[in-house]
Amino acid sequence: MLHRNRLLHAIVTALVVLLLSMPAFAHKVNIFAWVEGDTVHTESYFPDGRVVQKGTVSVYDSEDSLLLKGVTDEEGLFSFPVPKGDDLTIVLDASMGHRATYRLSAEELGGKETAAAHGEHSLQNSQRPKDRVPAVKILCGIGYIMSIMGLSMYFYEKRKKKKKGLGSG
Repeated sequence: MLHRNRLLHAIVTALVVLLLSMPAFAHKVNIFAWVEGDTVHTESYFPDGRVVQKGTVSVYDSEDSLLLKGVTDEEGLFSFPVPKGDDLTIVLDASMGHRATYRLSAEELGGKETAAAHGEHSLQNSQRPKDRVPAVKILCGIGYIMSIMGLSMYFYEKRKKKKKGLGSG
């Protein structure tokens, strides 16, 4: 009985910690950038998988000079031509103070003498994020598994009591 109480206490504590950490994800936003040919593509999304619509994207060079500004579309995408062979900092400003930054080096942009000349591509920029699983879905899955475990423990104990003849509970 004492062992079962400790297990239950540990499970409840873990769930409380997970639920209390959820607000930390509420103000996070992500931006991902990659280069295809002479175009830089960006994709912006929240941790729960929703896309950032009408978020402001600002592009700065290595000296923090603003090169261009734009807005994400309904799918959270924004594209622009590669400006110059310099490092870029791409800043996403979404609503209510959500902000994210992504950096692209001159090599990743296909600097004339660097990676493009050798036919190399950055793995980071050649693959877009495809399968994002929102934290809420993960927590729901864990809850589902825990409830199945709880039901099976309940019926196991009920059957065990019945065999001992302690009642029909």
